[in-house]
Amino acid sequence: MELWITAPHNEMLKLKLGPVVLYFHKPGKCSGVGSCIGATVAYGCLIVTVGDSLMLEEVDLMASNNMVLLPQTISEALGSAIEKVLESIKVPCRYTKYGCKETVTYSKIHDHERMCIHSPCTCPLPGCVFTASSECVYRHVRLRHANSTTRFSFNTALVISLEMNEKYVILQEKEEGIIFTLNHDVDRLGSVVNVNCIGPSSSKRGFSYDLIARNGGCSVKSQYSIESVSNWCPCTPRKAFLLVPNDMVGSRRRIELQLSIWKEDRYVLLGN
Repeated sequence: MELWITAPHNEMLKLKLGPVVLYFHKPGKCSGVGSCIGATVAYGCLIVTVGDSLMLEEVDLMASNNMVLLPQTISEALGSAIEKVLESIKVPCRYTKYGCKETVTYSKIHDHERMCIHSPCTCPLPGCVFTASSECVYRHVRLRHANSTTRFSFNTALVISLEMNEKYVILQEKEEGIIFTLNHDVDRLGSVVNVNCIGPSSSKRGFSYDLIARNGGCSVKSQYSIESVSNWCPCTPRKAFLLVPNDMVGSRRRIELQLSIWKEDRYVLLGN
């Protein structure tokens, strides 16, 4: 591994690597900076002190155009020391204000935040920029957008008459307030329809749905797990959707749907 650093003509060089700062000084300056990594730099040689535990001997350096190449032994030693420092540093999740109380080692914080169930969600109503935890978004929609949602109950069939130019329906469960979106678009083969849940994609709670379209004696049905999305916007359903053929659209240019949203992910449990 090669590590190049800029060597300006001043008293000190500071190199920031995440929360760790490397300080490089000219001869006669300090050889350690508190709990950070300290170093002493001389022209043509380098003495490095990492905390109080690591001391590297004077070595020859390569220099070119005011850049200094640290030898491989120095680079590897610094890399190992930095890893140890990062493993010992704990930082709070950036979603603290949304309810997360976790503190995680710096080396694992990105993995944690990618899966954090407290990652913020945005209000799905067009023109609204409200962003908060999923629970706060549910409450916000109930208080501010009640007239723009369709209320339903889990495990109970809901009849929806969907116009051909209608891109979505915002659904809110009556008891828990959880928000779902019924998404719709028209394809050359017919209409595609699916359901999403507004919530962090890492949510461990699963939902599923049964969706039936009927016209006279004909019907088509789909049964899928529901994907959670934190930042929803109207778009063409791309996966886990029901295709309603064009010849099943009624003369009123509407699709008659029956939707049941289940409180558990029935199809994962069944292995589907």
